[in-house]
Amino acid sequence: MDQRELGNSGVELPVIGFGCGPNARLMVGDDEDLRIETIALALDLGITYFDTAYAYGWGVSETNLGRALAHLGAKPSISTKFCLQPEDLKDPRSAVLKGFEENLARLGLDRVDVLLSHNRVAYEHEDGEIMNVGALLNLREVFGKNGVASALQELMDAKVIRTTGFTSYGGDPGAIVEALESGAFGSINASFSLLNPSAGVAMPPEYTGANYQQVIQAAQQNSVGVMAIQVLGRGILATEEAGDERVKKIRAFADAHHESVVSTAIRYVISKPGISTAILGLSEPRHVQEAADAVARGYYSEAEMDELEAAALS
Repeated sequence: MDQRELGNSGVELPVIGFGCGPNARLMVGDDEDLRIETIALALDLGITYFDTAYAYGWGVSETNLGRALAHLGAKPSISTKFCLQPEDLKDPRSAVLKGFEENLARLGLDRVDVLLSHNRVAYEHEDGEIMNVGALLNLREVFGKNGVASALQELMDAKVIRTTGFTSYGGDPGAIVEALESGAFGSINASFSLLNPSAGVAMPPEYTGANYQQVIQAAQQNSVGVMAIQVLGRGILATEEAGDERVKKIRAFADAHHESVVSTAIRYVISKPGISTAILGLSEPRHVQEAADAVARGYYSEAEMDELEAAALS
């Protein structure tokens, strides 16, 4: 499995990461045998990076992942995330530090490679405003005195994390770019798939979906690593349903290349310049093998990428 550096952080990750979120069910479910079997195969095939978060089952994913890795005696690369709530914004620094102690306790570790903010960033927000799983943060709460960035720097200085990151979809695009330019973050989670490639492609004027305004290129310009998420379009590209015209064109491309739509979706993302790793929700050994097989097929040419993007933008 190819390894890529995460920006200029010095952290190297495989091109496929093992996503531990609730949509994939494995890390928040009760089937311990399946969890261990799936993780063991991933490790054997070179998928040696696991992405979890407190908000994935409110601690359940971290606890289950830590227990399974201890059982296997494995020490892969790990990223986790804190998730501040409105009551934490009186003292974000303290909340991040306390939350990270709890992250580590659930994982059974004394350090991780990457700690990310699950909170979205904006220029301003209403009191108590929530976006997705936690409080919406303004830039003062990130970079001001006793802000998020100060806590992350403390953890870097203590060498209990190797680099930092934040969630870069939702919030204000301008605030996201300012965070990228700050030098405080070494990585981002970016939503990027054939069903919404806007984090890496200029979208046409008539596009009405969520537009992530080529954040991948902005990250590249600032030497920030990109962890692609939602690679299968929230599962749509993993189903056998006919789908809309875009899905039909993607399926036709896959058929012409004698591969599955899942393989096409994965290869598209890892072939995009600026992507460090593609995080996939893997629920069972079959999914792990499919991901490894997709990587083994290699990267798409520039012409093939253009063809796929034309289908995605149709």
